Amino acid sequence: MSLILYELVQIEKSIEKIKIIVILILIYFYFWGKILFYRVSLVLLTGTILGSVSSPALLEASGNPSGRSGYFNNYDKGKSQRSNDRRDFSHKNNSYDQSNSRGKYEERSHGRGDDYRSSEEKGNSRDTKKKGNYSNPQEKRERGFGASNNSQPSQDKIGLKKIDFTKSLRKRPEFRDLFNIPDSYQGVVEWCNTIRDIMKDKNHRDYNRNVNTIFIARVLTSLGQAVKKNPKLKSVLDEYFRAQTEFLDLWEDLVGIFLEQNKFNEQGLSNIFYGNVQLGGILGSNFLAKWETQALSRIKAFNEQGLSNIFYGNAQLGGKLSSDFLAKWETQALSRIKAFNEQELSNIFYGNALLGGELNKEFLTKWETQALSRFKAFNEQELSNIFYGNVLLGGILGSNFLKKWEEEATNHLKSFNEQHLSNIFYGNAQLGRKLSRDFLAKWETQALSRLNEFKEQELSNIFYGNAQLGGKLNKEFLTKWETQALSRLKAFNEQELSNIFYGNALLGGKWSDNFLKTWETQALSRLNEFKEQHLSNIFYGNAQLGGKVNKEFLTKWETQALSRLTEFNEQHLSNIFYGNAQLGGKLSRDFLAKWETQALSRLTEFNEQHLSNIFYGNAQLGGILGSNFLAKWETEALSRLTQFNEQGLSNIFYGNAQLGGILGSNFLAKWETQALSRLNEFKEHGLSNIFYGQALLGNPFSQKFLGAWKETFLSKRTNGEFQDPSAEIHSIYLAIQRFNLQKEFAEDLFQEIKLLSKKHGKKNKITTSQLQNSVFESLQFYSKDKDLGDLEKEAFFESVMSPVDIYLKKYGIVVEVQGPSHFLSDQKTAKPEDRLKEHILLNDSEGKVCSVLAIPYFEWNSLKNEQEKVDYFNKKLFPIVQELNLRSPHQETLKDSDNLKSSAMNIVLNLGEGKDLNERNLRIPYKKRKFPFSNDGFDKDTVPGAYESSENKESEIRLPFKKRLLPQLSGEIDFSNGAES
Repeated sequence: MSLILYELVQIEKSIEKIKIIVILILIYFYFWGKILFYRVSLVLLTGTILGSVSSPALLEASGNPSGRSGYFNNYDKGKSQRSNDRRDFSHKNNSYDQSNSRGKYEERSHGRGDDYRSSEEKGNSRDTKKKGNYSNPQEKRERGFGASNNSQPSQDKIGLKKIDFTKSLRKRPEFRDLFNIPDSYQGVVEWCNTIRDIMKDKNHRDYNRNVNTIFIARVLTSLGQAVKKNPKLKSVLDEYFRAQTEFLDLWEDLVGIFLEQNKFNEQGLSNIFYGNVQLGGILGSNFLAKWETQALSRIKAFNEQGLSNIFYGNAQLGGKLSSDFLAKWETQALSRIKAFNEQELSNIFYGNALLGGELNKEFLTKWETQALSRFKAFNEQELSNIFYGNVLLGGILGSNFLKKWEEEATNHLKSFNEQHLSNIFYGNAQLGRKLSRDFLAKWETQALSRLNEFKEQELSNIFYGNAQLGGKLNKEFLTKWETQALSRLKAFNEQELSNIFYGNALLGGKWSDNFLKTWETQALSRLNEFKEQHLSNIFYGNAQLGGKVNKEFLTKWETQALSRLTEFNEQHLSNIFYGNAQLGGKLSRDFLAKWETQALSRLTEFNEQHLSNIFYGNAQLGGILGSNFLAKWETEALSRLTQFNEQGLSNIFYGNAQLGGILGSNFLAKWETQALSRLNEFKEHGLSNIFYGQALLGNPFSQKFLGAWKETFLSKRTNGEFQDPSAEIHSIYLAIQRFNLQKEFAEDLFQEIKLLSKKHGKKNKITTSQLQNSVFESLQFYSKDKDLGDLEKEAFFESVMSPVDIYLKKYGIVVEVQGPSHFLSDQKTAKPEDRLKEHILLNDSEGKVCSVLAIPYFEWNSLKNEQEKVDYFNKKLFPIVQELNLRSPHQETLKDSDNLKSSAMNIVLNLGEGKDLNERNLRIPYKKRKFPFSNDGFDKDTVPGAYESSENKESEIRLPFKKRLLPQLSGEIDFSNGAES
């Protein structure tokens, strides 16, 4: 009987072969036939032949119930069969390839706001957040999450027949239907319930081994395909897996058993791994460890596509595979680098970029050689991913590679989709303008024609990239961009809102008022959803814009930031503090106190730029940080002084000068050593700040440093490195005036410096404060009453190349009205800038200023009426006028009165008893002088101190000694009374 059955099987096989030959002949005639009738007949005949199926009974009797010509049953019989399986696996349309498109690994880029450099965090879509939050049990039951274990099998609900697991599933229609997941929330839930019931059914757990592995691997890949097709399903699946933990438990149990029994082939292993990737890494570390053990033992058996997808999948998971696995993977991939196709080469490179550069230099060199030889075969997505991967790796590809990439990308420019265009532009910004102007012009034309098709993230990246490039896009593009963005601003997520705001700050504020107001409304309504980096970037961007957002926004921002202050990293903390300094101090004392506590506890974690910005910001705020913080800051900065860049060194020195010199001599000595060794690397702004800072401190440089500084300055001037030098030159001019260094510079150079400084002083727009106007009006009335002559408002003095608030020309008295910005944080100590200005005015060789009267805001605001103001001038101003009345109002200096000069000077020199009372000593400000008849001798110090409070009565009388007549000489004025005034 068995012999008969065997013969029947052989006959059946012969018939099958004949059918195949007949079909091939019919196909041949079909393509060559020219009459429609013949074609239709041939189609019908072919369908009839294909409809005749082999007898299941004969197949079962032959010992092959699966009807697969022994493929599955002979899987373990040798390497030849595995080779056949790998050839099947390498086919592009097999189950591993998640889509027919070669662009399946498209990755969205994410921008970061930075100072700065920046951070690129992924922004979660609000749409996905809103889906899947089913806290209501009734809603869960309606969704199918809480289906009963005793409920009717779910496959009947979605029209699927009971699967017969005793037969092969690969070509059976019910098997294909089973893995055709519906593209709807309810359909996905019902499908998962179907698979869960199948996995629970013990009758289904004992079927054919090969069918079992195919089925179990296909579960994950099918879910991954569904999520890729509709990303919003991801939130539904996440919620389902949380509610129905049994699903993954059953699945992992079955796969774990098969992994231990070594029953998966390479294709099954790779499908499981990549399916897990597409679902966002739902499988645990224990499962991945078992998977890795199996895959590692058969790493040589994976083909190129499998190797590529495993590496890329691991990158998307953030690097879950061990270093040992990756090392062996790299060895295998390197040995077969020439066999990878273009998609696989692209995915490997981009995956390496996502991992931060795991592959070694040898691999990347050979990769570049292979990619370079096949540039024309890359499609648009592969070109885009290679370019953006190079961006993430910091631009490791050579200039020749980028040149060829640009040539090929130019040919594909019309074929790039919106995401590719966005990534290319944003990536070019990150690389620092590697693409040519011609390419960018063509890019702009393409992007402009499709601007309404860009998604919100792509619009955000384009705008932020343009900001990083310094604003390369033309006005028409930006206008249309704003129109598109404004119409969809509600759809921007928090990161996108943050990035476009910070980008606008980098561009100096290009938005219209309407756009800014709409942005502010959107951001304010979602302020609690912003991450710490977003909050930091918004605040810092607002500071760079000069404070465009309103007070309500800042108040709510501070509340949010204060509640999460411990979650800010060091860069965020640094940017917030420095931004507050740029805004002039908008944050509350409570916030700053808590900020200081946080910063102090993490001071060792700040990098050099953060340390520099904090110190410089503190100087701009007038020194609000406590002595304990500054002491620890100095210790930390001193230990890393060699690591500060030139800008950091410059800011530290200038900040110290603005604070009046709080750093120790040891720090300054080491600072000078560092600065001197790198002086050529300082930019023009840094050079001028160093020179000006020294003038603020009143301490001349050493001859060695001064000589090196002059040489560097002259070199940079000759090379034209001072592009817009007026502000820097003005600072240098003031330092020259402070130390009388005019002769240290050539006459023509000094005149050029003087001219540029004057240009800077004249171009600044003069604005008068309400406080200044109030003082001027009262003083004008007082002047008429006392016959003090005309008052000149905002009189310009070339000695300081800037105006003074009020000038009494008749007596040479300058009145400076000091608002809050003129004082350090204690609101009593005048800033060094005011002291420097006073010193230069009083010591000017032209002798136009005889005295400087400072009127602090806190003194003036305390005066309640006009009479008190008159009394104030009587007390502060009139004693100076009385002293100056000893000479003619039109007398320029005492040197014009030979008799007075000879008599007065002789008396003083005689009283000096041989002391060195030369011209320089005679110009010492009044409050710093000790008279010759003092027991302490003559004080030669020429550096004016900080303004003292009004209780020090003599502090407001600042007459250079040579312009004063001692009361003893004339007898007309009681000097002691004047001093009391």
